[in-house]
Amino acid sequence: MKKLTFILLFCSGILFAQEVKFVWISHLSNNSEKETFSDSLVNYINKNKIDFVVLTDQVTKTGSLQEFEDLQTKLDELQCKYFLLPGIDELKNNGLLNYRRVWYDLNFSFQIKDKKFLGISGENFLNNEKNSFTPETIDWLNEELSDSTLNYFLFINGDLINDYNNYEKILQNMNKLKSFTLISGSTELSNSLKIPAAGYRENKNDYCLYPGQIENDTLMLGMQLPDNTFEKNQIITLQRSGYAKTSERGSPIEENNKVIFKKEFKSTLIAKPIFYDNKIFICERKGIISALDTLGNLIWDADAYGDIVSTPVIADGKLVVATRQGDLITMNANTGEILQTLGFDDAITSDLLAIEYQGNKQLLIEKQEDSKTAIVLGTASGKVFCYDLETLQEYWINKDPKNFITSPMKFEDNRIVTITSKGDIYCIDAKRGWTIWKWNEAEKKDKNIYEYKTLIHKQMIFVASSSGYVYGIDLLLGKTNWRSDKFKPCNSIGLTSNKNLLLVKVSNVKLIKLSQKTGTNLNVLRYSNGEDNAHGVIFNEGESTFITSNTGDIFEIKDFKKTEKVFSTNNQLILDVLPLDSKQYLISTVEGQVTLTYLK
Repeated sequence: MKKLTFILLFCSGILFAQEVKFVWISHLSNNSEKETFSDSLVNYINKNKIDFVVLTDQVTKTGSLQEFEDLQTKLDELQCKYFLLPGIDELKNNGLLNYRRVWYDLNFSFQIKDKKFLGISGENFLNNEKNSFTPETIDWLNEELSDSTLNYFLFINGDLINDYNNYEKILQNMNKLKSFTLISGSTELSNSLKIPAAGYRENKNDYCLYPGQIENDTLMLGMQLPDNTFEKNQIITLQRSGYAKTSERGSPIEENNKVIFKKEFKSTLIAKPIFYDNKIFICERKGIISALDTLGNLIWDADAYGDIVSTPVIADGKLVVATRQGDLITMNANTGEILQTLGFDDAITSDLLAIEYQGNKQLLIEKQEDSKTAIVLGTASGKVFCYDLETLQEYWINKDPKNFITSPMKFEDNRIVTITSKGDIYCIDAKRGWTIWKWNEAEKKDKNIYEYKTLIHKQMIFVASSSGYVYGIDLLLGKTNWRSDKFKPCNSIGLTSNKNLLLVKVSNVKLIKLSQKTGTNLNVLRYSNGEDNAHGVIFNEGESTFITSNTGDIFEIKDFKKTEKVFSTNNQLILDVLPLDSKQYLISTVEGQVTLTYLK
């Protein structure tokens, strides 16, 4: 009760007869009490007749569905509005899926008289060290800021400048507003951005509770410290303040590249584009599917009415798309006509895989086509399904993984290889769906291997881990043949142009050449400066190797001796580089930019 007593003494002084009063809680997951959102917090907020509560940064300890549901139960006891901006770490992997099962929205907006309060969450893509505001969030915010007569207050997680890639886009309309105040986890914003800003740096020892009031043209904010004392109030006068624009980093596309077309979809891309029969297929996360010709012209588009995060496949003239809501959809690749839809009581989370089914199971509904093509997919609950493409009848189901499946599955020698969120690798017989072997020899820190690329070559599985190891695993037996020396965290893996050696991209912007047989380090090359934690793409053209970086650049590596930047997206995160005909490459970014170009 000691903590609660100090809170009440503090608030009785500053929260009396004000126009708007609120409580901002940061890093709730650090609460040392048994319940993250305790009864004392509920009682305090209800007793003081708070107008609203905002929770930012880490609101749960692990991002599990149970934690989100328990938190919702406690928050529903409040007698005021509450809003959440969950932390990036807890939204990774299946955390985002769990959060959206309870609340869904990552942003919020509401108005009290002439004051409008907003909150926006960034998202983390490709394990980049900085978070990003999605195109959808930026468009939503611009619409919410349309009334220049209001006083605006914007809550965000962390430090706007140092924690986000594209913060300039968030502030581009600030000069049009009557007043704008930023409330975040940083105290240095007002000088660097020349706008009113309130906040404190992250307290790593305990959660932080900030009682606040807004009266007339003044915002006052206090902070409870771990020793149950309070830091001096921040007092901010609400006023219009000029926003000092900051130039965007990166550089434009190199002039010597021949760009065939560039399109801005203004939508987040998670699923990688695919190319089939001279058509380019783009699946936006919001569910819009577009078929383009090789000049960028729209052939057809369709709506999957769900979130698309899985890379689709095309086989036998059929485009197969999956949604996070659990729909598997087959479409005519030429026209976009929907042929069939199959619903799951589970989220489809892996990329889709098309295989040639060689089993002998007889289907109940007779097939009209000779094709034996089957579709394999993984779900959030850790199940792997195999369905006939033509009829969407089930060939088999494997329930052994039991953990979130999100990495692209591989097919080799009638075996399917998949990785779970626990770091286990499963090898499944493609004919019957039986588990052939399970590999779980990784270090505890290596559970994040499922975030990275898996490579199969010459009856070996190669996988890189966030703790800096690369493993060489026998495809037939599931035994570890070798483990490399420990490097910096590994985030991509590929082959040299002659396919004889491994290439591993590590976070200190180095490319390491390894022996496939022993994992021995044979050579090291630095391709850029700084750090690069983002998952990248390694690919070859002729004798040259290309690699993507977290700054949205593509580097050409010649003879493993020198590097040259040959392409830039102006700091957009590169999702994939897809080779087309005649040395053309389709370069897609998470932010929705798609460019068809020659790299050389």
